[in-house]
Amino acid sequence: MHIKLLSRMITIASVCILISKSFAQSSTNEKPLTNKDIVSMVSGGISSGIIKAAIERSKTSFDLSPEAMIELKRFHTPDEIVLAMISKARIKAADAPEDSLMRMPTGIYNRSEKGYTPVASHLLLSPVTRGAVGMLKKTIGSLINQTIKTTMAGDHASMKISGMRPIFIFILDFPARSPEEFFLIRFSPSVNARAFHFQKISNTNGFINVNDTSKVEFSSKKIQEGVYEVIPTRALQPGEYCFIYNSAERYKGTVFRAFDFSIIPPANGNP
Repeated sequence: MHIKLLSRMITIASVCILISKSFAQSSTNEKPLTNKDIVSMVSGGISSGIIKAAIERSKTSFDLSPEAMIELKRFHTPDEIVLAMISKARIKAADAPEDSLMRMPTGIYNRSEKGYTPVASHLLLSPVTRGAVGMLKKTIGSLINQTIKTTMAGDHASMKISGMRPIFIFILDFPARSPEEFFLIRFSPSVNARAFHFQKISNTNGFINVNDTSKVEFSSKKIQEGVYEVIPTRALQPGEYCFIYNSAERYKGTVFRAFDFSIIPPANGNP
């Protein structure tokens, strides 16, 4: 009698172990949600609340580059869903260990004790001169160096960093292959904005020129393929900063992009 009971208990335990393994494998093999999945759900008429719940509870592998978000809007993806995607990516980045950096979306991140926080890119605008004067500038600008003034709206960046020598992680893909393809610059204050000047030759490839008083030197170290650690060479003073591409071919027209952040004094007064 005792032998039969023991045999039945062993059988039940074995079944439980098999069920547990099955659930674990199911969870491990779950395919992450992608931008394509989100577009499919939106096009299929699934409510925003259900899609947001799916984003929160599922593994995700979202592309949150400016081009990808434009594509999401082309398929009428509601802003609240795009924000949920960004929020999930931020949580993933903050929780990511070093060996999972390759699974994070491409971009620039600030690494701190809180984890990895994406440095968002925002628009730099250059004023347009219209009419005959504008045409003359455009013609002359194709032949000589142009000094271009750009401004970014707002007195301060939304990302505020309290360390004087912050650590950044660059996760790059084509066309950028190295942090050396960027400048780190300090903005000058402007009216309700932040500004800086650079020089370029219109319609010509090569590098833009940034005044040394605006440039900030940094060092970079390759962590793994396409992933780099970037640190300012010297402690940064409180102020407004951004990373910009140094290639002239990335600066066409009057709208540019930069990854901006603020350096604020640490609460304890230590660098």
